Amino acid sequence: MLDPLCIQTCIETIGDCDIAWHDVRYHYEPPLDSSKCQPYPSLLETLHLNSEQITAQSFSALALWERQNASGFSFVAVGLFRTALLQNLRFYATIESEDALFGMILFAKAKQIKIIPNALYLYRLHTDSTSTHGESIGVFRTTYPPTMLPLVQAFKYDGYLIKHYNFAYSCAHICLGLLEFISTLEDKSLKNKLIAFLQVRAIYAFGGTTFSADPRNIRSLLKPLEPYMQLVSKRAKLAYFMPKTFLFLQAFKRIFKNSKG
Repeated sequence: MLDPLCIQTCIETIGDCDIAWHDVRYHYEPPLDSSKCQPYPSLLETLHLNSEQITAQSFSALALWERQNASGFSFVAVGLFRTALLQNLRFYATIESEDALFGMILFAKAKQIKIIPNALYLYRLHTDSTSTHGESIGVFRTTYPPTMLPLVQAFKYDGYLIKHYNFAYSCAHICLGLLEFISTLEDKSLKNKLIAFLQVRAIYAFGGTTFSADPRNIRSLLKPLEPYMQLVSKRAKLAYFMPKTFLFLQAFKRIFKNSKG
């Protein structure tokens, strides 16, 4: 939910910049308890900036990402941007983390970004969201959109498996979208940063091959991502390159576990 002053503040701040990026305030809904959750740092804390610095200058996406020192990035409903940045850029409506690919490409296109320290957006954290914020307390979604029905059926309403398989599928599409965008870039430093983001998402994309079912055929999406497997686990590599061997070892592991039980 936007603060009533959000649009006015962003318009007054953006000036000649391409993006105005403001902070977020988080609201925890029961059974989530803010006192038992790790607090989110402020935007200035995340970027290691102070009020004087953001007043005096604007920043490139690369400069902000280096300050943030994060393994990924997303951006939605936390600022104002010029529509000229969009061109053919759109949200993937059927994936989780649809703001990740959108945000990375949007910021990569921007020349200058202005930071607003005010928390002008209220983010509701609740257990029935697509992000499944209740996982830490063992609570998962109870309802799913029709597009997720194949996952619900394949994993027999197991909220944990549905969530993590859906995230793996989403990461595969995020990686492919990043790969396509990276091929259009000439800036080597920006390219390298986006490749680093891609390599982290590839961990989860290839992890999709370790599930007992593959209702969205993640495996068929992964071939173009093979050069970016540097951070992918040995387990996921085995499942991807040697699926029959992986399944045999999984079956053997289950038999061994049951015999001990």
